[in-house]
Amino acid sequence: GNYSGDFRPLSALALVSSCYLTYVRKYDNGIGALDFFKKKVTDSAMVNERRLNEDTLVPNLYQYLRFFTMLRLNKVLPNRRPLQMLKIIVQGSVTVVGNERWNPVVRLYRFALADKEDEFCTTLLQRDDGLGFDAPIGTGFATFEVDTFIAGDILITFEHWAPLSGQSRLLFTVARHTGFLEPPYHRALLKDLEMAPGLEDQLVFEKEFGGDIFLEDVPPPAGFAPDDFSEEAMMGYCEKHGVAVASYI
Repeated sequence: GNYSGDFRPLSALALVSSCYLTYVRKYDNGIGALDFFKKKVTDSAMVNERRLNEDTLVPNLYQYLRFFTMLRLNKVLPNRRPLQMLKIIVQGSVTVVGNERWNPVVRLYRFALADKEDEFCTTLLQRDDGLGFDAPIGTGFATFEVDTFIAGDILITFEHWAPLSGQSRLLFTVARHTGFLEPPYHRALLKDLEMAPGLEDQLVFEKEFGGDIFLEDVPPPAGFAPDDFSEEAMMGYCEKHGVAVASYI
């Protein structure tokens, strides 16, 4: 979709390589493994230093290296259940290239929960002013009602909608895993946003810019405790949410 054209292949290679090096215990954590990866890439002249830094000094990559390091140390995900994403609230204004005020659109890419779904299911969410009405462009506040079941990896892309062209342009993204999210909300600050390639110096943000992702626990089947993962409980999850969700748990 709109995001694929801005994909950073070297970021994915860095993530897989660093996680593997951590898994086989060559390094104690993902950051140390990433430093080793960067040195090898530099020594081999695979890409120039500028490209290497652009593709590896990115928040989403560091977030997942932190996740993997935590999982290696603790041997278990902090949260094993799917979550209900209720809404996303963005506060603070953004000035886009050409002095345009941000006209935001959000797309949520989530893990498929059933065979009938595509590998990534995209939800397009238009902004409002928090009261249910379309908000004027550039107000610096937008609410996106989601109410979507999420499990595993999610990617939230924030785009700029241009009505005259009928197209949107990717500005920045946030990637997370539900295993490391806790209700009632998760806050993404400006430093947590991964800018689209080439836009790092072309967006002007308010100092306190950030977004809150509001979440809710998926309740266990009736008669079972939240920490019950017995075979009987799993059958209850299957009946209530489907086999795909139960298999994730």
